[in-house]
Amino acid sequence: MPTVLRPLSLFIVLLWLALPPIMAQQAEEVPFETIIKYSSNGPRKELQRIVTDKRDWKRIWKKAHRNFPSLPPRPEVDFSNRMIVVVAFEYLPDPSYTIAISKIIMTEDLLRVVVKETTRSGRFCAPVPDILIYPLHIVEAERVKNKLIRNVQFEVERGTVDCQPPG
Repeated sequence: MPTVLRPLSLFIVLLWLALPPIMAQQAEEVPFETIIKYSSNGPRKELQRIVTDKRDWKRIWKKAHRNFPSLPPRPEVDFSNRMIVVVAFEYLPDPSYTIAISKIIMTEDLLRVVVKETTRSGRFCAPVPDILIYPLHIVEAERVKNKLIRNVQFEVERGTVDCQPPG
Protein backbone atom coordinates (compact mmCIF):
# COMPACT_ATOMS: atom_id res chain seq x y z
CA MET A 1 0.00 0.00 0.00
CA PRO A 2 2.76 2.54 0.75
CA THR A 3 4.07 2.18 -2.81
CA VAL A 4 0.68 3.25 -4.23
CA LEU A 5 0.40 6.25 -1.91
CA ARG A 6 3.93 7.47 -2.63
CA PRO A 7 3.34 8.21 -6.37
CA LEU A 8 -0.08 9.71 -5.56
CA SER A 9 1.45 11.91 -2.85
CA LEU A 10 4.23 12.96 -5.20
CA PHE A 11 1.64 13.83 -7.89
CA ILE A 12 -0.38 15.96 -5.42
CA VAL A 13 2.72 17.83 -4.27
CA LEU A 14 3.83 18.51 -7.87
CA LEU A 15 0.33 19.66 -8.82
CA TRP A 16 0.21 21.97 -5.82
CA LEU A 17 3.60 23.47 -6.74
CA ALA A 18 2.55 23.95 -10.36
CA LEU A 19 -0.59 25.91 -9.47
CA PRO A 20 -0.15 29.66 -9.17
CA PRO A 21 -0.41 30.85 -5.60
CA ILE A 22 -3.78 32.25 -4.64
CA MET A 23 -3.26 35.87 -3.79
CA ALA A 24 -5.45 37.83 -1.42
CA GLN A 25 -7.46 40.38 -3.34
CA GLN A 26 -6.05 43.88 -3.28
CA ALA A 27 -8.45 46.32 -1.65
CA GLU A 28 -8.35 49.93 -2.74
CA GLU A 29 -10.21 52.74 -1.04
CA VAL A 30 -12.20 54.95 -3.40
CA PRO A 31 -12.10 58.64 -2.42
CA PHE A 32 -15.43 60.47 -2.32
CA GLU A 33 -16.98 63.87 -1.60
CA THR A 34 -20.21 64.52 0.24
CA ILE A 35 -22.95 66.11 -1.85
CA ILE A 36 -25.56 66.23 0.93
CA LYS A 37 -25.89 64.80 4.41
CA TYR A 38 -29.12 65.16 6.35
CA SER A 39 -29.54 63.98 9.92
CA SER A 40 -33.28 63.92 9.38
CA ASN A 41 -35.91 64.74 6.78
CA GLY A 42 -34.56 62.21 4.28
CA PRO A 43 -36.78 59.74 2.42
CA ARG A 44 -39.03 57.58 4.57
CA LYS A 45 -37.69 54.35 3.05
CA GLU A 46 -34.32 52.63 3.26
CA LEU A 47 -32.21 53.39 0.24
CA GLN A 48 -28.84 51.90 -0.67
CA ARG A 49 -27.92 52.58 -4.24
CA ILE A 50 -25.24 53.36 -6.78
CA VAL A 51 -26.42 55.93 -9.33
CA THR A 52 -24.76 55.86 -12.75
CA ASP A 53 -27.02 57.91 -15.04
CA LYS A 54 -28.85 61.26 -15.13
CA ARG A 55 -32.32 59.74 -15.19
CA ASP A 56 -31.79 57.74 -12.01
CA TRP A 57 -29.99 60.73 -10.41
CA LYS A 58 -33.01 62.95 -11.09
CA ARG A 59 -35.35 60.37 -9.55
CA ILE A 60 -33.13 59.86 -6.46
CA TRP A 61 -32.74 63.62 -5.96
CA LYS A 62 -36.53 64.06 -5.95
CA LYS A 63 -36.93 61.14 -3.54
CA ALA A 64 -34.24 62.58 -1.23
CA HIS A 65 -36.07 65.90 -1.05
CA ARG A 66 -39.66 64.69 -1.03
CA ASN A 67 -40.27 66.26 2.38
CA PHE A 68 -38.83 69.66 1.46
CA PRO A 69 -41.07 72.63 0.57
CA SER A 70 -39.15 73.09 -2.70
CA LEU A 71 -36.62 71.02 -4.62
CA PRO A 72 -33.06 72.39 -4.34
CA PRO A 73 -30.97 72.46 -7.52
CA ARG A 74 -29.50 69.06 -8.38
CA PRO A 75 -25.70 69.03 -8.77
CA GLU A 76 -24.46 68.16 -12.25
CA VAL A 77 -22.52 64.90 -12.43
CA ASP A 78 -20.39 63.59 -15.30
CA PHE A 79 -21.56 59.97 -15.18
CA SER A 80 -18.97 58.88 -17.73
CA ASN A 81 -16.33 59.38 -15.00
CA ARG A 82 -18.28 59.67 -11.77
CA MET A 83 -20.94 57.83 -9.77
CA ILE A 84 -23.24 58.70 -6.89
CA VAL A 85 -23.61 56.57 -3.76
CA VAL A 86 -26.81 57.01 -1.75
CA VAL A 87 -27.59 55.70 1.72
CA ALA A 88 -30.77 56.44 3.66
CA PHE A 89 -32.16 54.62 6.65
CA GLU A 90 -35.87 53.99 7.00
CA TYR A 91 -35.67 55.62 10.41
CA LEU A 92 -33.56 55.77 13.54
CA PRO A 93 -35.07 56.00 17.01
CA ASP A 94 -33.85 59.44 18.11
CA PRO A 95 -31.74 62.46 17.08
CA SER A 96 -28.64 61.20 18.88
CA TYR A 97 -28.07 58.77 15.99
CA THR A 98 -26.03 59.68 12.93
CA ILE A 99 -25.07 57.87 9.75
CA ALA A 100 -22.21 58.50 7.37
CA ILE A 101 -20.65 56.70 4.46
CA SER A 102 -17.21 56.16 5.96
CA LYS A 103 -15.47 54.12 3.25
CA ILE A 104 -15.92 52.86 -0.25
CA ILE A 105 -13.62 49.91 -0.88
CA MET A 106 -12.98 48.33 -4.25
CA THR A 107 -11.60 44.84 -4.77
CA GLU A 108 -11.27 42.89 -7.99
CA ASP A 109 -14.87 41.67 -7.93
CA LEU A 110 -16.70 43.59 -5.18
CA LEU A 111 -17.53 47.16 -4.19
CA ARG A 112 -18.07 47.60 -0.43
CA VAL A 113 -19.80 50.68 0.93
CA VAL A 114 -19.24 51.00 4.67
CA VAL A 115 -21.81 53.06 6.56
CA LYS A 116 -21.06 54.13 10.11
CA GLU A 117 -24.09 54.37 12.40
CA THR A 118 -23.29 56.16 15.64
CA THR A 119 -25.25 56.87 18.78
CA ARG A 120 -24.41 58.23 22.20
CA SER A 121 -24.30 56.33 25.46
CA GLY A 122 -23.33 56.91 29.05
CA ARG A 123 -24.76 58.51 32.11
CA PHE A 124 -23.68 62.01 31.08
CA CYS A 125 -25.72 62.06 27.86
CA ALA A 126 -28.35 64.76 27.78
CA PRO A 127 -31.87 63.50 27.16
CA VAL A 128 -33.16 63.64 23.61
CA PRO A 129 -36.76 63.85 22.42
CA ASP A 130 -38.50 60.66 21.36
CA ILE A 131 -38.78 61.36 17.66
CA LEU A 132 -37.89 59.31 14.63
CA ILE A 133 -35.23 60.63 12.28
CA TYR A 134 -34.66 59.83 8.62
CA PRO A 135 -30.94 60.29 7.86
CA LEU A 136 -29.51 60.49 4.36
CA HIS A 137 -25.97 60.65 2.97
CA ILE A 138 -25.17 61.14 -0.71
CA VAL A 139 -21.59 61.14 -1.98
CA GLU A 140 -19.89 61.44 -5.35
CA ALA A 141 -16.94 59.24 -6.28
CA GLU A 142 -14.87 58.19 -9.25
CA ARG A 143 -16.78 55.67 -11.33
CA VAL A 144 -15.67 52.06 -10.94
CA LYS A 145 -16.02 49.15 -13.37
CA ASN A 146 -19.59 48.16 -14.24
CA LYS A 147 -19.09 44.65 -12.86
CA LEU A 148 -18.40 46.21 -9.44
CA ILE A 149 -21.45 48.46 -9.68
CA ARG A 150 -23.52 45.31 -10.17
CA ASN A 151 -21.80 43.64 -7.20
CA VAL A 152 -22.16 46.13 -4.34
CA GLN A 153 -22.26 45.25 -0.68
CA PHE A 154 -23.49 47.82 1.84
CA GLU A 155 -22.22 47.18 5.37
CA VAL A 156 -23.31 48.97 8.54
CA GLU A 157 -20.78 49.43 11.33
CA ARG A 158 -22.38 50.42 14.61
CA GLY A 159 -20.56 52.52 17.13
CA THR A 160 -21.21 54.56 20.25
CA VAL A 161 -19.78 57.77 21.54
CA ASP A 162 -19.48 57.96 25.32
CA CYS A 163 -20.84 61.25 26.60
CA GLN A 164 -18.24 63.06 28.67
CA PRO A 165 -19.00 64.60 32.06
CA PRO A 166 -19.72 68.32 31.95
CA GLY A 167 -16.87 70.72 32.62
